[in-house]
Amino acid sequence: MKNSDVNQIHIQIAEGNEAPRYQPTTKELVINTAVITKEGMESGMPLVDFQMTDAEGKEYFTALSARVLCALAEVVKGVIEMQEINKRGKRH
Repeated sequence: MKNSDVNQIHIQIAEGNEAPRYQPTTKELVINTAVITKEGMESGMPLVDFQMTDAEGKEYFTALSARVLCALAEVVKGVIEMQEINKRGKRH
């Protein structure tokens, strides 16, 4: 995959425990396999393919660069850290 093929990703953090509401035509997919290609990007960075299926068994895949996946992991880590700080603050 070429670097120019990668779109920007917009990250949103939803408050509370309510999942976003999606259109009824939106399909929920289950990730079955993640395949890491060590040098899958033109830059030599890893590429991660996610192989997925829907409720009817139809197969899908999407690919994320390791850079995007690491950025998402850092955001999730920050959210978890803030939750822990908030919990500690409520105990005092």
